[in-house]
Amino acid sequence: MKNEKKIFGYLFYGLAIVLVILYIGVALQPTVTLDTTTTLVIAVLSCLLIYFGGVLLSKYYKNDKPLKINLWLFFALYILLFVDLTLLDTAWGRRGLFVSFNLEYLKNSVNLIPFSTIYEYLIENFNNLTNTSVIFYNIFGNFIALMPMAFFLPLLFKNQNKFKTYFLTILTITLGIELLQLFGGVGRFDIDDVILNVGGSLLMFKILKIKEINLLIKKIFLLEKNKIDIKKLTKIFIIIGIILIGLLILIKYRNSLYRENLDTIHYQMEIVDESSACTEGLDKFYENEFYNYYFPCQKSDKVYAIINDKDKYLVKDLLNNNTSKYNVDIERIEERLEFYKIKYQKENKYTNVMLNINLINHNDSYTSPEINVNVLDKSIIDVKLDYRDADLDLEKYNITLHFIPKQKGTTTVEVSAFDSDTEELIDKRKYKIAVDKDLKVKYELIDSVDMTCLESFLGGYITTEKNNVKDEKLSNIIAGDLSNVKNSIVKVTNNDDIYIIIDTEDNNVFDALDNYFNEIYPNYQKVKYHNLYIYLSNGLSDFNLKNDLKDVC
Repeated sequence: MKNEKKIFGYLFYGLAIVLVILYIGVALQPTVTLDTTTTLVIAVLSCLLIYFGGVLLSKYYKNDKPLKINLWLFFALYILLFVDLTLLDTAWGRRGLFVSFNLEYLKNSVNLIPFSTIYEYLIENFNNLTNTSVIFYNIFGNFIALMPMAFFLPLLFKNQNKFKTYFLTILTITLGIELLQLFGGVGRFDIDDVILNVGGSLLMFKILKIKEINLLIKKIFLLEKNKIDIKKLTKIFIIIGIILIGLLILIKYRNSLYRENLDTIHYQMEIVDESSACTEGLDKFYENEFYNYYFPCQKSDKVYAIINDKDKYLVKDLLNNNTSKYNVDIERIEERLEFYKIKYQKENKYTNVMLNINLINHNDSYTSPEINVNVLDKSIIDVKLDYRDADLDLEKYNITLHFIPKQKGTTTVEVSAFDSDTEELIDKRKYKIAVDKDLKVKYELIDSVDMTCLESFLGGYITTEKNNVKDEKLSNIIAGDLSNVKNSIVKVTNNDDIYIIIDTEDNNVFDALDNYFNEIYPNYQKVKYHNLYIYLSNGLSDFNLKNDLKDVC
């Protein structure tokens, strides 16, 4: 029987080690993600195996050394889990530590206003479509994250039994984690996280210092033979139980609110036309910023939306004066009208043009380009983009441009599209706009540059002949003269060939580039294409860049 305690004790330790190794192995796989619940289950199971292994070995060796070792093992597991969840776990959006001192990133990743995040989650987001688990993990997760420290530190370090010392230690740990998340690029510095982490840990410190609970912990984890007042302990557990039950009731109530809010967007809708006949003439049932919507005859008082087979509303009421609990928009109504083959008309309120922007080589992550619109005379016309009708894929981005007239006159509108990540110019167009006395708008495309086409074209004409580019000189030009030219593209091929596209009239820039190319690429070509200047290194001898550009891009 005695040897069985030893065998099973080490067996439990061995199983715990296997679990921890498997957890670390899976956590290090970039393609595998463990959810938080699975991670916690593995941690708890490992701790149970270690605990029972320690108990058996303590009884075998007849001392408490294995149990004291257990405390360090528990502490190490907790630190491993804590570091993984706060700095490394991809399930929480962690991408691995990388040092970042980008001022714009740091500025947008710091919250120093106390209780603002707590208020946002518990008040502003309490009755909306934010998932309950998101609120729970962000508020209660932060609140309990450092509670285990109140168990480990006082047992492992004698000086941590003093409240002031413990408080300073926890504050230092919390600030360190927040700063690591900020400068490591895996999170943000939020003063509310500090408040929750420190507050939760201090509360647990006070709870564990209650005599009966302290004696119970030492009896369980160190097998001390302490006499415990069962009545007092029962009262304490009843109070804690009531608080936990209250929390569970709150979570259940929040889940019911979430489901109710979810029903407002996830529902079945049938459109029914109850008009047997109707008077001729367009009947407008809705309008928004850019469009008017009509039924082909007077029947808007007879076209209903039936939601979830029970709630019945006029379509026009849902769109114009929605007092129902359902979230209804014109896009959904349009889809349903078309599905049930109920005719309607959609009329542009303003003259518009569809921008078809080529995104090849500029959109690896389905990110919409940044669109800038510059109107020369804003007193004549206003220009707005209709993002609701935008269509995005890896090769193109389509978006509608609406010209909203203000008064008679002529002006020009310049539209530029930039890569959201690199800020490179992708597409540039210039329109001539004329508004007559009746506020009718006519437009004419007077200039257009497809940068994707242009770059592909230039890349095709660069030679494979090796040239030794003096990187230092080119780098100095980029950092110096080109640094103030927003619309500039510098590409160096694997063969050290170069093309540069710039949008500027700065003679200093031209002088720097001319001197560089004359020295390194004496056969270079330089042309003006629309408002752009293009420098191309030793291109093929049998082509003329200026003439060929006219035929291609």
